[in-house]
Amino acid sequence: MRKNILTVFGEKIQKDDEINEKINKAYLRKYRQLENITYAKGITQAEYTEYTMEFNIKK
Repeated sequence: MRKNILTVFGEKIQKDDEINEKINKAYLRKYRQLENITYAKGITQAEYTEYTMEFNIKK
């Protein structure tokens, strides 16, 4: 069996990075179903930007 191994690295996104707003809007669009909206509204609060990371695959 062949295994593919990827090298992944992560970088913390700064609180003032404009991408945070885009990420939050995407969460609210994706999780707008009644059973998910509480979750989406929770993780799009300002204090959660402290945990936002970007992951990339090293080529």
